Amino acid sequence: MIQLLKNYWWAFLLLLIAPLLVNVILITDSPCPNYTANNSNGWLGFWGAYIGALFPFIILLITIWDTHKENKKDRSIQVATIEYQVSKEHLNTIKKTIADYIQSLNIMELGLIAIRPNINTGNSLNRIWNICQSTVSSYELLEFELVDYDDEKEKEYKQFLVKFKTEYEGMIKDFGWVLDFYLYKKENVDIGKELVVYRKKELNLVNVYDENKRIWAIVGKDNCNIVEKGSEILRELLERLVFKSIYSKSIEFVKYEKEKMDNNLKKASE
Repeated sequence: MIQLLKNYWWAFLLLLIAPLLVNVILITDSPCPNYTANNSNGWLGFWGAYIGALFPFIILLITIWDTHKENKKDRSIQVATIEYQVSKEHLNTIKKTIADYIQSLNIMELGLIAIRPNINTGNSLNRIWNICQSTVSSYELLEFELVDYDDEKEKEYKQFLVKFKTEYEGMIKDFGWVLDFYLYKKENVDIGKELVVYRKKELNLVNVYDENKRIWAIVGKDNCNIVEKGSEILRELLERLVFKSIYSKSIEFVKYEKEKMDNNLKKASE
């Protein structure tokens, strides 16, 4: 009703002023000497008829406005419901894509390689590089699904994924670097010197977010025997990557998106 008054104030003002103007005309003496405007009973009748017509008119306007408001709300709810269903389907797709990416990391297989790195080293090297390629494809698909998610929380999750991906790929390369010693029996080499060269090459190629998770932070500059301590080194690499973070962050993201969808639908219904 308030919005109606704001939009059509001039009409209500005219309805109030019009009878006053008629009254002035009726009670004003006519320029003709033989005419006198004095018909109070007629004026009272006019007011009665006018007010009797005015109230139904106002009620009609209010009814029309309320109907318009209800229709607008119904359309808003319908649109919100459709958007909710579309968002729900997209979220289900994202959940599956996240699960596929996590599965492509092959954490268990990397753990088995770390336990016995000296068995079928050549096959292990081929396998970890295949794993790396698989994770790249899965990540690209996940990145595509998240392209339109741009609020603060969503950006935070996407930044986490970029960071995790970079660190995971660094760990895979470090796995290959260690397994290379088993494959080619590099027992009498200067580990410290080779590590410096390897680190320099890696820092030029990738943006390392946390060097503490790379092989040079574990081996150090000492000439340790990679072949003897390879299993310990690989297990340490796996532990430092903290795979649990990908689970917890993904669950947190999915919960946030679900709450966001529910809140949007609730607002439309209010």
